[in-house]
Amino acid sequence: MRDERAAALALSILVGCASSTSDRHGLVVIAGQSNAAGGADVADITDPWVEFEMSSAYDDVLLAWQIAQSSEVPLVSESRGDEPLAPRPAGPTSRIGVEVSLGRSASSVAYLYKFAVNGTNLYDSWNPAGSYPTEPVGGPNLFSQLVTHIQSELEETGADLQAIVWIQGNGDANDPDTAAAYGGNLTGLEAALRSELAGDWFFLFDRCRLEFGPYAAEVRAGQEAFARASAGAVMINSDDLTLRDPDHYDADAFVILGRRFAVAVERLADPPVTE
Repeated sequence: MRDERAAALALSILVGCASSTSDRHGLVVIAGQSNAAGGADVADITDPWVEFEMSSAYDDVLLAWQIAQSSEVPLVSESRGDEPLAPRPAGPTSRIGVEVSLGRSASSVAYLYKFAVNGTNLYDSWNPAGSYPTEPVGGPNLFSQLVTHIQSELEETGADLQAIVWIQGNGDANDPDTAAAYGGNLTGLEAALRSELAGDWFFLFDRCRLEFGPYAAEVRAGQEAFARASAGAVMINSDDLTLRDPDHYDADAFVILGRRFAVAVERLADPPVTE
């Protein structure tokens, strides 16, 4: 069933907002590095009406997050429990990622959980068999921490896991070896997640931008091969979105990308009936 729905959804989604009549019941997890964390100032959204909407708390969806702003160990994380969906306070500004529009646009989603560490790669940092972070000695690796947090969120909320949104790739696009291994490592990551997390959930990810590193083309090739081979994975195009610097989406891009992820969540959860 999962492979039929993924096949029905195109490899990339360019435009649109999701719509559904289903009740809110799902959990979507957002994980990865800095673009998963977000970080764009909500005040930089160019459309004032969209800025007003995304700046406001949205009570229908609860957001929890844990973000480490640096990949240096031991990790120092900021966190927040389940609260109404809203931008993340950061001093005098309010920071956003894809969550602010994803949660509003995917009407089946009740909970969002974000777990991100800036500057990490898939080759070492998120490797299910890896040792990062190295402190505290003997502690769980980053993959195990992600799984534990997801399991706790599922238990506490009683929600169904609908999708894991993986926003990462920059960290592997700066080295020829990590870039060449990206497709295989992404396959391994999805397989390891499915071995730990039951259910008919989907693995969604953004296409690595060529600006993200000198070996981004190799990362993209690995992503594309993975998306073709995996029955439960969908790659979301981001090539037309604007950046605030060579490594990061800007506020407008996060809004659009979040809506694209929402389209995928809704269409995969409730595919059209064909005769």
